[in-house]
Amino acid sequence: MAVSVDTLVCGVHFFDDAPALSVGHKAAAVNLSDMAAMGARPLWLQAFVHGAPGQAWMAAFRDGFERLAAEHRTTPKLYEEPHSEGPVRITVAVGGNVNAAAAIRRDGAAPGDLVVVTGTLGDAGAALTLCLDGEFKDGHRDHAALLRRLEYPLPRVGAGIAAAGVASAGLDLSDGLAGDLRHLLRTGLGARLDAERLPLSGALRRCFPRPEARVELALNSGDDYELCLTVRPDLLTTLQDRLVTTDTTCTVVGEVVAGAGVRVTGPGSSSLTPVGYQHFAASKTP
Repeated sequence: MAVSVDTLVCGVHFFDDAPALSVGHKAAAVNLSDMAAMGARPLWLQAFVHGAPGQAWMAAFRDGFERLAAEHRTTPKLYEEPHSEGPVRITVAVGGNVNAAAAIRRDGAAPGDLVVVTGTLGDAGAALTLCLDGEFKDGHRDHAALLRRLEYPLPRVGAGIAAAGVASAGLDLSDGLAGDLRHLLRTGLGARLDAERLPLSGALRRCFPRPEARVELALNSGDDYELCLTVRPDLLTTLQDRLVTTDTTCTVVGEVVAGAGVRVTGPGSSSLTPVGYQHFAASKTP
């Protein structure tokens, strides 16, 4: 049995004017992503909502939450405490099952393993940057595509299940590749990442033409909810073949090495400090 609990807070994990439908979707998605990170098949979701601003908001939240749960054949339950003080807070518990021998853990990486990520990186962080800097434009096609990645992340449940038994270690990227990858590096392990290999969407490339900005977003911004996996080189083809069956792209972005810390090489990385994402940093509180 795999179990996870997480909390989303208005003003920390989503804007106070975010559509309730997207908040419901995201509350389900980020927790389903925890199941994906373990290679587990989700079975149930329970959300506890405090301080919902009215029944219309709650109805839209429920729609977003239950719709994504249904897509993953997961039984959802919602509990509401509408009279609590403070910002909207959503605590979600999720449970699933996985073969214990095949479960994706965080402590299995070894020197020589390749670092692989699914999808593209930095899109959600790019949307957040545009919004916080006052540069987001309604009707702008690329801006809308980036915002959708922030508000409607897609958990890689199928990919996680496919990677179980093949990946040596893994997790989902909630706080950025550079920061989250450290959780896979036990004492004596480091990682070397190639900035040129980081998978970037066309929307991000067009909105952020400077290589340094792109690399910064791909490495240090959060809310991507892609998977970061380590795999032995001789099992890479097996992993790729399994992910193809789930319509999931994957990219080798580096390797695990003996040592400590995460080092980034390539264009746009010279002035970068790989630190990971801090939710709605204090200097940019919405």
